[in-house]
Amino acid sequence: METRLKNWTIEEDDILRENYKEKTCMELVQILGRTPMAVSNRKHSLGLTTPRIKRIKICENCKKQYLGLPYQKFCSIKCGKYSRYIKKKKPLQIKTCKNCKKSFQPIHQRTVFCSNDCRKKYMYYKSKYPVIIKRCWVCGKIFETRRKTKHCCSIQCQYENQNHDKRLLINIMTFIEKFHPEIIDEFWKKD
Repeated sequence: METRLKNWTIEEDDILRENYKEKTCMELVQILGRTPMAVSNRKHSLGLTTPRIKRIKICENCKKQYLGLPYQKFCSIKCGKYSRYIKKKKPLQIKTCKNCKKSFQPIHQRTVFCSNDCRKKYMYYKSKYPVIIKRCWVCGKIFETRRKTKHCCSIQCQYENQNHDKRLLINIMTFIEKFHPEIIDEFWKKD
């Protein structure tokens, strides 16, 4: 079954021209016996659109006066975007630093430390690796570290250690530390 479009008559166009200002689109649909889309399209094709009335309004964001349409809330796109951003952003509560226990205003929701220094200190001192007491391979001084691979107590000792045949020294010292720690103690007592 084919549906044919019904052509608009001159009488229907005259009814539209006479009543488009006073009657709503749905009232015109009932009078003309057409669909709402057909009435709306015909009004536009005849140039019978109702003018949009701009009113003086106050922007909800910046509180400035502007000429706007009834549904407009903001004077510009920038004010609208800023207002939506502020609504999404929740006010952040004051937090306590995980390291120094001072209260601070966080920048982000996930911020835990008051500063980058506090974060670094916490990560170093409170890391999951336990403190290991070791003896320096170069000078024999006892020092604390959290790294298993650190064998020297200072940067100076590290430079001196690099001058030796490193591979051989590491293997010998590791073997002695694991299986014969008493030999290391005796070796350093001789000096």
